[in-house]
Amino acid sequence: MPDTIRFRRNDRKMLEMIVFIASLAGERGVNTYHLARIFFEAERWHLTKFMRPIVGDVYIKLPQGPVPVGALDLIHGKAAMGKELLAAAQHALEVIHNGEEHIRARRKPDMEYFSESDHVGLRRAYALCSIKSLDALRGDIYQEPAWCKAVDGQKISYADMLGEHPDKAYFVQELEEEGPFIGL
Repeated sequence: MPDTIRFRRNDRKMLEMIVFIASLAGERGVNTYHLARIFFEAERWHLTKFMRPIVGDVYIKLPQGPVPVGALDLIHGKAAMGKELLAAAQHALEVIHNGEEHIRARRKPDMEYFSESDHVGLRRAYALCSIKSLDALRGDIYQEPAWCKAVDGQKISYADMLGEHPDKAYFVQELEEEGPFIGL
């Protein structure tokens, strides 16, 4: 399905989502691969249940799995994210390189950014993904229809993330029109 649904990503909420996930991981932090899968699973589940993602990040298909572009740009300090947001991220997160990259929270997340359904989706995705090995997560992604339909190196379609539903065509049309205006 063509990529026709767009959302206006909420960058500040995205930072809090990273802090939330890293804080759930505790002192050891969360590796970027698990973080990426938790992001994707939380957004996909929330979109399917409530017809909106949590932060509206863009996901790119790579062979090892979906990559949340904005979240990783923020973690890696890409200038395009803006000085204020990057400064907030440096204050909130610690990036540790010890063979693989881990993200550790320096503070508690600001839960005011999350609705109750956001919170449920994040906890659900964390519980589902955090206990799995990298190999298990990589194996699971081959069963994910939205990832399978996407072209390597290209954006994963939010329409495909909706999964199967009897009223999918109606929901896709609604989200094509309303997606950019939905408050995330």
